This record gives sequence, C-alpha cells and structure tokens, in this order.
Amino acid sequence: MKINSTQRPIYTIASIALMLMPGLALAFFGLSSPELKGQLPNNIVEGNMVPIFVEAKNNTDDPVTSITVDVHGNPAGLQRAFEVRFEKPQERVFISSRIRMASTGNSNVTISATLKSGKQTTTQLHTIISKPTAFDNPDLLTYEFKGGYKFPTNEIGQTIVANKPIRGNSNYYRVSSMIYHPMLPSLQGSPDYYVNKMQIYIDGNLFATVLPTPAMSNNPFYAFDIDANVADKPILVEWQDTRGHSFKAEAK
Repeated sequence: MKINSTQRPIYTIASIALMLMPGLALAFFGLSSPELKGQLPNNIVEGNMVPIFVEAKNNTDDPVTSITVDVHGNPAGLQRAFEVRFEKPQERVFISSRIRMASTGNSNVTISATLKSGKQTTTQLHTIISKPTAFDNPDLLTYEFKGGYKFPTNEIGQTIVANKPIRGNSNYYRVSSMIYHPMLPSLQGSPDYYVNKMQIYIDGNLFATVLPTPAMSNNPFYAFDIDANVADKPILVEWQDTRGHSFKAEAK
C-alpha cells in the first residue's frame, strides 16, 4: 500500500503511541518499576558509626527475600556489615542501621537484594571518609553515636525497642531496636565478641533474621518498617552474641 505525505505523519504518531503505551499505562494506573536504593552521608567525619538507609520498593511481582550490605574498603572478613533474611518475601523493605568503614577518602558500599525468583539486584553508594575506623583499635571501635536513643547505664545487654507511626505515611510504622554491645572483632589474638544474630517476631511469628558482623557499629542499631495493620501486635526482638548470651526486648 502506498502512503502519501498526508498519511505519513499519522502513521508516525501511531507508532510512537504504541511504543509509549506501556509507560503511559504504568503512569496512568499508578504502577511503578521495582527500585533498590540507599543513602549514606556525603562526607563522613567518624568512620565507626556511619548511618545507612536502604529501601526496596514496588517488588509486587518478585518480592525481596534478603538484603545484604557490603563495605568494600574494610579488611578481608569484615566487608559484610550485615544480612537480613525475611521469613516471608517482602514487596517493600526499609532498613536503617549504622556501619563501620575503615577506608580513607572515596569509599563504596554495595547493597544487594535477592528476590523470590532468585534474581539479584544491586546498587552502589559512594561517600568520602575523613577519619576511618580501625578494627584493631578498641578506642575507635567504642566511639559513641551522638543523639538518638540513650541507655540509662553502660551494661552490656541493655536493649531498646520502639514502635512509632511514620509522620506523613499512614501505611507503615517504624520499629527501632538497639542493644548496648561492643561489637568487637578478634583483636591481637583476643576472641571476637559481637552480636551475630538478631531475630524479629511480630505477633509470635518470625518476621526477619538479621546476621550482623563487627562491621556493624558498636551498640548496633537496626530500624525497619512494618505494615500499619499489624502495628498493634506484639513485637519482640532477640539478640544473640558470640559468647552465647541472649537478650530480648519488646516494643514499647
């Protein structure tokens, strides 16, 4: 069939509309593609307690089964900061924690999400560190975070769990948990001493298991989101360390 000059623009417009239709449909119906992102401060003064945020969202068709955080500049064996394994795959994940970074200058962190299908997605975070931590220096490893939750005494094993609504977001509540613990790796022949397992229960059911290493900061902090429809259920967090101690706390 011969196309005249008057018809040609119509065919061109139709072709463009067909190509854009999937994106237009996603926008019109409010659907979005899966996304994995994280955040670090742009410049870090103290490398022992670096706040990090992780979010995976819109994973409706292929939900998240686990999240890992790796710090590339740390010594061998201390690059993995922590891993989170979800008992049930999650469409949305939010995590807030604090990690140790031992490199100077430009430093990278990799966040990886494993999906139910077995597929893995990753994203890289970049920052600049002025004063890195040193895993063989106990003084640097016991640096105290300024602000946030406070412990009444300095006894190992104190725990805090709080469950609060998120301002401006009625769909989720944020659960914050922290334990007073040194999180020490093996130092000059001394045995390690750190929290190596954390389990979160909601209404008596296991929600997630967190596997920290000494690359998570001392007094390890871990915050996560839960659906608002289960926010009134009992929330229990249990920590275990490498010396066989177990500590428990419930949300207030």
